[in-house]
Amino acid sequence: MDATYYQQQFFLSIALFCAFLAILLIVILTQISGKLGDRTEILRLRLLVLFSMFVAAIEMVYNLVMGGLMSSSRELIAGISAGDLLLTPTCVYLWFIFCDYKSSRRFFSRGLPFILPTAFLVLLILSNLASPWTGWIFSIDMDGIYHRGPYYPLQVFGCYIYYVLAVGICIFGYLRGSVLERDLSRRLFLYALFPIIGGVLQIINGDFPFTVATVTLSAFFTFISMQGQRISTDAMTSLNNKFRITQYVESRVQGAHHRPFTLYMMDVNRFKMINDTHGHVAGDHALILVAESIKTLADTFDGFAGRYGGDEFVIILDQGRADDPIALEETLNAGIAKNANLAKLPFEVTISVGRTLCDDPTDTIEDVFRRADVQLYERKQARKQLRMD
Repeated sequence: MDATYYQQQFFLSIALFCAFLAILLIVILTQISGKLGDRTEILRLRLLVLFSMFVAAIEMVYNLVMGGLMSSSRELIAGISAGDLLLTPTCVYLWFIFCDYKSSRRFFSRGLPFILPTAFLVLLILSNLASPWTGWIFSIDMDGIYHRGPYYPLQVFGCYIYYVLAVGICIFGYLRGSVLERDLSRRLFLYALFPIIGGVLQIINGDFPFTVATVTLSAFFTFISMQGQRISTDAMTSLNNKFRITQYVESRVQGAHHRPFTLYMMDVNRFKMINDTHGHVAGDHALILVAESIKTLADTFDGFAGRYGGDEFVIILDQGRADDPIALEETLNAGIAKNANLAKLPFEVTISVGRTLCDDPTDTIEDVFRRADVQLYERKQARKQLRMD
């Protein structure tokens, strides 16, 4: 057997490995459900897995071409090179904004801190798209051989600056965060470490797809970790349960001086009468309808929603979002009424809402819930008096 045969077998092995990675990522993508987190978090994870899958597919095609196992052309090599160079920084960028959103502070989730790294990614994408004609990032000669362009270091910098930012977010969260945030930051740091190592190995030896392999590994562990968090989910409503609510409020209170938040406490009006008159099955159905409306509203404001226990629910929003508790109550009741009509419930379902603003890190969890509970009681008394009048 000559060297060409062994070379073909090597590239075929790498292509099959990339195909396995792509299949694994497809499986992960199909298993990511809305129960793993809030809407924005799930969207960012799905995009990360989807783009990683594209990178694995491109690497597979590249190795088939290099092994002479499929026909190639200068245009195909240019397309593969552009695709790989486009998708790799995009994957790293998506990992960076996912880490930022998972952190309680969300430094880069909006405004100028979000625009700048996003604009840099757009610059990289445009430079790579133009490279087949300009040779800025790469070029393909007439023999179909790939060459790095004069601005290729911009590509490397673009990838690693997002890793540096992601790692910085994790380190800051670990040093300055609560027990919950430190644990999350430690896990995010470890998951970010795999692609960093993979990127270094990729630069040293470009024959093996270290980057996509380590990104896939990180996506897999992130998915497994989020699956484990489902123990913090209320089984009936799929909202966060009391354990998770307490953890989340603790993490937010410690950072309340630079990221104030409003906690809304709510419960179902005359819920005991619903259970006594129509039965517990009907009562459970009512709670599910309430939870659906609460989840929809929380997602609208990128907030946190949970079932505190029984017929009590909470929504936690950043300060400045839906600050009027009466308006929020009316919005929720309108959504609940719509759901109840569609479900043809034979009884009315409404909620009352109390709230408290938390901007003092010396507050305790008990302080926050007590203030919200007092306002909820006052609101229920006001509604009761209104009915009597």
